[in-house]
Amino acid sequence: MLARTTLFLLTACAPKQPPAGLPEDTLPSVDSAPSPADPALPGVRIEARWDVDDGGGSVGGGSVGGIVCTATGCQALAEGVLQTFDPRTLAHEPGSPLPWGDRLLAAPGPTVTGPCPDQPKIRCAASLDAVLAGEAPLALAPDHDPPRDAADLATAWNVARSDGGRVGFAARAPAPAGGAMVLVRGSDGTRVMQSGAGVRFMDLPDPAEPGQAAHVQAAHGQAQAAPGEAQPATGAAYLRALALHPTGQEAYALAFPGTSLLAFDPVGLRPRWRLPLHPQAHGLFIEHDGRLLVVEEGGQPDPDRLLDTGTQDPSLPENARPYSDLAIELMDRPDATSTALVDLAQRRLVWREPGRYRSLLALDDGAFLLATDRAILRLVLPAPPSAAAP
Repeated sequence: MLARTTLFLLTACAPKQPPAGLPEDTLPSVDSAPSPADPALPGVRIEARWDVDDGGGSVGGGSVGGIVCTATGCQALAEGVLQTFDPRTLAHEPGSPLPWGDRLLAAPGPTVTGPCPDQPKIRCAASLDAVLAGEAPLALAPDHDPPRDAADLATAWNVARSDGGRVGFAARAPAPAGGAMVLVRGSDGTRVMQSGAGVRFMDLPDPAEPGQAAHVQAAHGQAQAAPGEAQPATGAAYLRALALHPTGQEAYALAFPGTSLLAFDPVGLRPRWRLPLHPQAHGLFIEHDGRLLVVEEGGQPDPDRLLDTGTQDPSLPENARPYSDLAIELMDRPDATSTALVDLAQRRLVWREPGRYRSLLALDDGAFLLATDRAILRLVLPAPPSAAAP
């Protein structure tokens, strides 16, 4: 009952509402996303790009350490140097190396993180102003267990999306009608279980599509390659697989190592549509207005790891938001090879960029800045279709 009263709804960019309960073999499915070398969705424009890294990487797995924008301008940590850049043209001015840190990310304020000076195995964090002033960063506490009680889950979901915050993929998600949703894996398949007034299950359809490089086996997060294709990585499961849209009207499942995103009715627990992705994909978050969903693909888990990951939340500095760029960076997640943006209003992938996700910033002029560990792009989306609003 508590969850029912705390899941407030937004309507700015609600996902389209197709008839619920489509049979699994007739789920609407969309072609795979365009890449930088392919035509983008009509109306999508990449107005500028700044290629920082050719793929070799130089700063902890990539040359882009992140981007931030404030009322006074935008800055990037690129090739270890703090650089000011124009958010319209991405023209940049060389700066100076940071006194400390290898990431510059929004939390939402500009925050620097990196190995602690005296304990390199522990991450520290400090505001950009503090780092530039020579102040010592503070060590971050160990990861902690997320809420498990249904009412606490609903409260955490509301906190995440309050004040323009994002909602993200987690091992458990609140159900709008009360209770919680959780992914259940077994030798006979993978299901979404919803608890509350009663318990119900939804089988996840086989996410494999023609041309995809993996057929997901619903057993401990392992995958089996299709004939003639590369064997995907195996190992412990990554459990951040469920996300509830900021409107509460649709939910999404992406069980790593996934090959498709499944949208479903979070009340009736019935599948609606699915979107093919590159293999070994996992979800990150949904932007605050509910239009863009961000995923990473080509994730490489540690094959020697025995314990599942994605079951704990990172500890954050004071006033940092859940699922901010800083929070995403601190999450223990598979090491991906590409970042993709899903337009939920059109049920399409609008861009796929090589590299691990670093930042996504919405600008006042309606454009977005996307940063991976290799490049920074200015991206403009078409206006959402009128059918996107309820």
